[in-house]
Amino acid sequence: MQKKKSINVVGIGPKGETFHPEIIENADILIGGKRLLKFFDKINCKKIPITKSLDAILNETKQTDDEKITFLATGDPLFFGIGKRLIEFFGKENLHFYPYINSVQLLCSKAKINYEDCINFSIHGRNIDKSKLISLIKNNYKVSVLTDKKNNINNIAIILEKYFQELNIILGQMLGTDNERIIHCNIKKLKLIIPSELDTIIVINPNFNKKIQSGIEEKKFSHEKGLITKKEIRTISISNLELEKDSIVWDIGAGSGSISIEASFVAYEGKIFSIEKNISRIAHIKKNIENFNCYNIEIVNGTAPEILSNLPKPNRIFIGGNSGGIIPILETIKDLFNLNLIVVINIVSVEKLTQILQFCKKNNLNYYIISVQTNNLKEIGKDSHYFVSNNQIYIIKIKKL
Repeated sequence: MQKKKSINVVGIGPKGETFHPEIIENADILIGGKRLLKFFDKINCKKIPITKSLDAILNETKQTDDEKITFLATGDPLFFGIGKRLIEFFGKENLHFYPYINSVQLLCSKAKINYEDCINFSIHGRNIDKSKLISLIKNNYKVSVLTDKKNNINNIAIILEKYFQELNIILGQMLGTDNERIIHCNIKKLKLIIPSELDTIIVINPNFNKKIQSGIEEKKFSHEKGLITKKEIRTISISNLELEKDSIVWDIGAGSGSISIEASFVAYEGKIFSIEKNISRIAHIKKNIENFNCYNIEIVNGTAPEILSNLPKPNRIFIGGNSGGIIPILETIKDLFNLNLIVVINIVSVEKLTQILQFCKKNNLNYYIISVQTNNLKEIGKDSHYFVSNNQIYIIKIKKL
């Protein structure tokens, strides 16, 4: 049986402050960034600077026996820090965390605003996920963003000014140091401010989206006449997808993109792939994305199932009624059902319904099917009305038994 290790992870402030100096002083090995290690030059122990080859350092550490190992982290190691990676590598049972104040806490205290309603996002040491950043700000009143030298405040401002007219920015530069600055500004001013080594911003959107839109009227969408999922069918289909805020969705045979648009309001931290082979319909999807500001939707021009292998794996799939090869699509994605995939299909053909049932039974998949026919009230004359029937739709929900 392998002996459990005992590794400490200590959070450090901007001037080298910590709530637990004794842990650092008693360490046999200190591991951290060069800036953090420099604060503890006088401590006599082995010091390992974290470079790009973090895995090599972790493997070396794993082989070390009986020595007191301490990792140094900026602020709170479990707030977009090294803590997550250490848990993945060493396991929770081998780690002890001693956090310091994180930069968002510090900025909010300096700016005298509460942060209990703040959504946190980091592009520090990461590529900027533009669509996620835009969706977070669109759907939340207050979003904090951790930056770095590459993904700096000027680059963020350039991204945001394309999509938002009115945002209030609180910028914290070099927080907790002698060069600390707290600046209140808008996007245009943020673009002109010289970035510092340590920048954190809080974006306040007074016009954030306060409600999830569902059952949007067809007339609000750009679409080819008649080629749109009716709002009643759309509402039932979306509910059966059981979307979560970070769902990855494929909308196959997207048409006008109405399903993609409504899915993006629910899965605003996720990603929607709107898959459509017809170029003229893609033009409608683009218009709808712009009209509804749903920038977490990515348009994919191609035919399923051939195009699907190039996309990130989904946990939700919608297949529209105009999709030709439904069974080949299901055959292509059937292994994903083991990963809690949910598929919702809209069809009008009884023959296709029979094929789908046979597929589900053959592959031990659970299915839920309803038949829906809606009727809309129309005016005949001044004092006369009648109901017009829409096509009967079969809505099929498939997932693992």
